[in-house]
Amino acid sequence: MDAAAAELDRLLATAAAPLARAAASREIARLSAVVAASLAEFARCRPATAFDRQSGQRGAMSAASRAARPVALTEVSEWAVDEVALTLRIPGPAATAQLAEALVLDERLPGTHQLLARGKLSPAHARQMINVVGPVADDGLRADIEAHVLGLLGDETPPQLGDCVRRIVLRRDAEARPHIAIVDQLRAAWWPFDDGGLAVTPPNGEIRVSHPPRCGTDLDLPPY
Repeated sequence: MDAAAAELDRLLATAAAPLARAAASREIARLSAVVAASLAEFARCRPATAFDRQSGQRGAMSAASRAARPVALTEVSEWAVDEVALTLRIPGPAATAQLAEALVLDERLPGTHQLLARGKLSPAHARQMINVVGPVADDGLRADIEAHVLGLLGDETPPQLGDCVRRIVLRRDAEARPHIAIVDQLRAAWWPFDDGGLAVTPPNGEIRVSHPPRCGTDLDLPPY
């Protein structure tokens, strides 16, 4: 065996172990499903009617703040987000998004949740389903769209899946069209850092970064 062939064999053998470890991404998907189910269960233990001051009472959440909350958190106590942020050590906006996504996934997209729990769907794919299929109001139509889209999943990347889902929902659910138009207009890629900061890429592509204690105040993130 010449030197070049020996070096190729060495590289192939060396790469085998880290590639096998990369398969842990399936476990990440499964754990993401566990986290979502756990957060949804927690949210149901924090009903707004039991923990929050009602509109009109002194100290109640303002009408503007209430309107800005994700629809999925309408019946969840405003303090639940603070508990999640503290427990998971993430900023408030990230906790809000994660709690809302967990409820949508657990209560409105059982097929997506099941595939995520089996490691057959990535969290990024699941988020596309949450953002576009989750808001479909009619339970039967939403279930039908979800099953149809998941049946077409194949090897599509998350953005490809998102484009496919948008086309299907726009065609089949007239009520969802305004929502999708707003999401497309305000769509921003964001991700949390370990120090609690957020990096955000708004539609104009200009990346902005926020770090504590300013996080949640200097970035105007659109509500879920």
